[in-house]
Amino acid sequence: ILKLITKHFHLHSLIPNDSNEYFSTDEIWIISVKEMYDFYIKYDLRNIWAYMWMNWYQKDHWILWARAANSDELCLFKTTMLIESHWKVVKQDFLPKFFKLRLDLMVFIIINRLLP
Repeated sequence: ILKLITKHFHLHSLIPNDSNEYFSTDEIWIISVKEMYDFYIKYDLRNIWAYMWMNWYQKDHWILWARAANSDELCLFKTTMLIESHWKVVKQDFLPKFFKLRLDLMVFIIINRLLP
């Protein structure tokens, strides 16, 4: 349950999903609600679903905690974490292969290997 809530918390309309698709705020809310509902029905947790719906997943409550509720802005702290994660991949996967990497090669690697 906690993994699903965490996943739903981090969804945002400015960040694509694993299939490189972008969703609107309403689509993210619908997907999140359906995923939680299906999970609770599958494991026969109807009482927990009732609690989660009444206190967390109704649209009025969801907009208070979900990052996707504000589709125009992305939290600065989350953006910084994404950039740091990106550079961690660059450092671990590409920098050890080159000694004193030139800037033009680094730009080439970023454009051709790391960007979708």
